[in-house]
Amino acid sequence: MGNCIEKCKSGSHCDLKPKWAIVGGGNGGQAMAGHLALMDFNVKLYDIIPEKVQAINKNGGINVEGVVQGLGKPDLVTTDIAETIKDADVIMVVAPAFAHKNIAKACSPYLTDGQIVVLNPGSTGGVFEFVKVLKDEGCTAKVTVAETQTLIYTCRSDSFGHVNIFAIKKGVGVAALPANKTDKVVEILNTAFGEFKPAKNIIATSLENINSVVHPTPILLNLARVDNGTDFLYYFDGVSPIIANFLEKLDEERINIGKAFGLDITSAKRWYEIEYQLEASNLYEAIQKTEAYSDIKGPKNVNTRYIYEDVPMGMVPIAALGRLVGVKAEKYEAIIKLAELIFGEELLKNARTLENLGIDGMTPEELLKYVETGERN
Repeated sequence: MGNCIEKCKSGSHCDLKPKWAIVGGGNGGQAMAGHLALMDFNVKLYDIIPEKVQAINKNGGINVEGVVQGLGKPDLVTTDIAETIKDADVIMVVAPAFAHKNIAKACSPYLTDGQIVVLNPGSTGGVFEFVKVLKDEGCTAKVTVAETQTLIYTCRSDSFGHVNIFAIKKGVGVAALPANKTDKVVEILNTAFGEFKPAKNIIATSLENINSVVHPTPILLNLARVDNGTDFLYYFDGVSPIIANFLEKLDEERINIGKAFGLDITSAKRWYEIEYQLEASNLYEAIQKTEAYSDIKGPKNVNTRYIYEDVPMGMVPIAALGRLVGVKAEKYEAIIKLAELIFGEELLKNARTLENLGIDGMTPEELLKYVETGERN
């Protein structure tokens, strides 16, 4: 293990370079691995697809374009997860939320004391799920599990070993379980990424899941385009004024759930203003002003993560948290039901219910105590 973990835990400033493991070689994983390598950090990249690993190795690394440029050369690119996380200080899980459970199972035998696992992002309830799986798998390593509120990059990878980073978001919230470990986690992350900032707790990061607002509903309302393989710009063409108006009403439910937990949740419009340094009078204008979206095209297949990730792993747990605190989320529930009717019951088979997250049976007060202290009644 790297000395920076012990040094930070001792209460002194961490000025050493942590060793990084990136689990997941998709858009975000390649962006992060390539970026870290270009910053001269020790970084390993894991992916489950052998062809992807072979292509990156044959390419000599990851060609990074956009706001970061260069050939990033990770120290290791492999399909061996044990070798990837060995000796890593920080394990960044950069994968769709529906993969988190299997990743937790795969990592469980190889985790060691002092490591930090960060879900990028956690979607909603990611840390709850990851910690539950580690416990169920009998993992005894003393690790800290944290999550980000959103992926730090706006990026796309059109081929293995190549990624375009359109933007690096500003002020990305991070929270650990328990919350009293968040500051040290952020301090270590800041050795590479100054954009990360402490969030109040993992309920806050879970409710700050903007994808639950801007992904499922526009897909459902543009489903003919997607199903027909029509070429369109997802945000600029897919989010019209009337759709954006509905998204703002949907957003109000998310914010109200946060208020019931004593949290000041950022509105989607304000989030765009902060992350992309813009000013807007409403959500539609904010989205249209986001230059990083200018080349983001809509999916051409209905089997998109905008549904299969963001409904069961985002909208479902947000609505469940609403029920827990007695806040109605009728619009969230309506979109969940519409998605289920269109895509079938299998869509919600492994959804993040409170039971699946290991937090069922808790009162709101007990849940808040758990996220702040790690103690359960």
